[in-house]
Amino acid sequence: MADKGKESGWEKWLTLGVALVALVLSLLTYWKGEERRKKDVPFEVTAKTYEKYYEMNRIALDKPYLTHLFVTPDRYPEIRKLVEASKGPRSAREKAQYLLEERAVADFIFTYYEQTLYQWDATRDEERKFTSDVLEYLRGRLLRNPRLIYWWQEKHGGLETSYEKKTRDDWQAEVIGKTGMRAWCDPTGPFGDPATAGRPPCLPIQ
Repeated sequence: MADKGKESGWEKWLTLGVALVALVLSLLTYWKGEERRKKDVPFEVTAKTYEKYYEMNRIALDKPYLTHLFVTPDRYPEIRKLVEASKGPRSAREKAQYLLEERAVADFIFTYYEQTLYQWDATRDEERKFTSDVLEYLRGRLLRNPRLIYWWQEKHGGLETSYEKKTRDDWQAEVIGKTGMRAWCDPTGPFGDPATAGRPPCLPIQ
């Protein structure tokens, strides 16, 4: 009976040891998995982000008359003139179609901006720092495109009314509020927009 009791105690220690080894192995597996995940996340975020830029490039290639929407303010006047020169005479119907397409592309860019803003606010971890960099590019450069500013503002194109208050507040603080000067917009674009009649004027193109 004594031998049986000693054996039982030894078996308990063996069982405990096996359990501890299993726990350690599980923790090591989890740690290695987390390390792999942290290494993979930046690549996944980068790839998904560039999908949007590829889509913008496809739009510009398929419809070059919308290229002016994808440029930063310093290049806008030059590209606008190229688009204006390349389109030639257009009927009122064609102009209306171009304006609808232009509005849809502006809305696409704003949706990407709102999505990026919410993604960064929801995570803010170092592995997704690239998201923050993209957001800063949108705020500090692309969204200051004069035609995009026109389409966004409620008193002009009015698309801002379709977006969340958080996004509108961010736009006012980060896109416009940090320019160090009054932001200017283009009320007509390269096609001429008859809908701008009677609306508050934008600052002139420089």
